[in-house]
Amino acid sequence: MRARAPAAAILALAAACAPTPVPPHLRPPAPVSDTPPPANADALLAAWARADPLLRRPPGTDRLAPALPGAPWLATYLRLSGDPAAGAADWRAFAAAHPGTLAGPLAAGAALAAVEVALAVPAGEDAALPWLGPIAVDARVLPAAARGPLDWLAPADPSAIRATALHLAEGAVLRAWLSSGLALGPVAAALQPGVHDRLRSRPEGALILARAAGVRDPAAAVAGAAALARATSLALEEAAADRDSEQSAWARTRDAARAQTGAADPIGFHLDAAWAAYLLDAGEPRSAAAAHVAITAARVRGSCADRPCGGLDRMETLRRLEDAEPAAQIWRVIQWKSAVDTLEASHDRPSAWLGMPLLADALLGEGAGAIPHDLLRVRAFGPSAWLALSRAARGADATTFVDAARALRARVAGAADAAMAHASGQDAALLTRVAQRARQAPPTPSGDRGPP
Repeated sequence: MRARAPAAAILALAAACAPTPVPPHLRPPAPVSDTPPPANADALLAAWARADPLLRRPPGTDRLAPALPGAPWLATYLRLSGDPAAGAADWRAFAAAHPGTLAGPLAAGAALAAVEVALAVPAGEDAALPWLGPIAVDARVLPAAARGPLDWLAPADPSAIRATALHLAEGAVLRAWLSSGLALGPVAAALQPGVHDRLRSRPEGALILARAAGVRDPAAAVAGAAALARATSLALEEAAADRDSEQSAWARTRDAARAQTGAADPIGFHLDAAWAAYLLDAGEPRSAAAAHVAITAARVRGSCADRPCGGLDRMETLRRLEDAEPAAQIWRVIQWKSAVDTLEASHDRPSAWLGMPLLADALLGEGAGAIPHDLLRVRAFGPSAWLALSRAARGADATTFVDAARALRARVAGAADAAMAHASGQDAALLTRVAQRARQAPPTPSGDRGPP
């Protein structure tokens, strides 16, 4: 008679053969209980946030129609959530049509869920691409040397592409909550310590918690305003320094700021200080908006606290915040100027595509519509790229670099003009310089930037 296998060995074998546990956010919704459906939009927000603060797959949607007759966005949401063919553009249109409601966070949550599903299978990057921003994907054959669909997310480390895509998609949901205008108490309650520590530690997550707590500290807001103004002035001087004399003057300013702060990156230092100070007064809507501007400005510069900092929603976020915090207008100029300068300096080199995400982000934030995916993927730009950029910048149909650069420079000048109304004396002078230079002739194809 054979010896009976030890119980421990049997348990070990059973564990090894068991299926891999499915992460909680990828599990299908739990069966609907007998509890009554939410009676109003506030109760619905609380229930869905409690189930998943990132709103990937809100449960119980089949019981909502009779429960919320006063929510005009609900019928569209129920249709989209039940339509497997609903695409990224459909969800973005849904969010745009219903500002100030759950539509924005729901659309961002649907995008995150779609990215997770797409990247869970091999070769899923093509399917994930349009969910990361308004990117038009068509059937045109790209050059053999074209980059992969998501290579622009992590050009230096292809192994980080998936993590970067998920990081940006998660951040988009947190930013959608901040932009929704909804009471964020239920969201803050759902971001439980020990469960959502990663989200709580992100700048947007910390701002959600502070806003929901209603914290007030007017003195901290004054300190935040000074730090944000200093960071903005330094970044604008850096961006406006085109000629040798201006770059030398900027180097002196930067070195003095380094000595004063003890930081190698004084702009990032002041942005971090602004965000931390405003966070203490986040119960005041203007302070919360200013904190969000500081967070977004750090993303524009690539110095955010939770890198990677990119994404295709930075300019849009700044535009949305500029009424509450005028510094957002100057940061729009900084992003435009940096993006166009990068293109002009590298347009005829293989490295030109590295600057395209920032430029695409700027164009999208100004209402350019969807950006052709090949602008994010091709290594060398030709007539079709210049045509796409000219159209996106609302210029004439042009197929040369010079004409495309002229259209893009017009956007830089327009942004600088708009920012002057609320700028301080020194910042206004720099904005005037930026606008005047942008209206000059673009550089020649040889890369000559004009007289010193």
